[in-house]
Amino acid sequence: MQGSNPSTLLLVEDDAILAITGKRLLEKYGYRVVSARDGEAAVQMALVDMSIDLILMDINLGSGIDGTQAAEEILNTRDIPILFLSSHTEQDIVAKTEKISSYGYVVKNSSITVLDASIKMALKLYHAHWRVSMNQLRRESILTEFNEVMALLDADFAIKYASPNVERLFGMQSNQLLGTAITEGIHPDDVSSVTALLQSALLKPGQRLVIDCRYRSISNEYREIDLHVNNLLLDTNVGSVLVSYHAARKAC
Repeated sequence: MQGSNPSTLLLVEDDAILAITGKRLLEKYGYRVVSARDGEAAVQMALVDMSIDLILMDINLGSGIDGTQAAEEILNTRDIPILFLSSHTEQDIVAKTEKISSYGYVVKNSSITVLDASIKMALKLYHAHWRVSMNQLRRESILTEFNEVMALLDADFAIKYASPNVERLFGMQSNQLLGTAITEGIHPDDVSSVTALLQSALLKPGQRLVIDCRYRSISNEYREIDLHVNNLLLDTNVGSVLVSYHAARKAC
């Protein structure tokens, strides 16, 4: 049973009797249930009613768009867990739903306890994904305020990750740097010495060093930086060379 703040479900079912029966059973289990009889109505309700927490989507909905098409239209605009319902158990149908939503597939003749457990699991999974996304946004927001760029390099010194504050400090978007060698931004006169020092760091797991060099901004000005290097390639939680470089001090 649900608590004092029940989850709101959108039940999408074209069979009137099944819709009424399903709604009553789910309400007995503490859910608030609204219904739609076809795919078009489901899309409209899902995009207008923000109180809906989860959608129970039948696949076969008669004429008009089917449940998978309705789900795709909804997910193009709104992030919401969708649990598919169907009497079909063919592998190709199940596989099709898995490509659209990762929250599950329930056979229609399943008991209400199975359906209730599936709904609870889908909601827990959704909220877990949401927390991860929010934590990522918080980390990105914090890193944006730092005056030190953080980057992860592979063993060839190609950039796997660059913190978003690189745009504020050097004028480049972080995704522009992905896959490029960090040495591409180094002043030509400094490249050989920087490369040699980076290569030396690869020889010793956990090696830390600081490299003084000049780094190019989007305006093609070279600014002096302190490049802090930490070889964490063998660290299973990182598996990269961690580098950080301080905010520009002056143009050259």
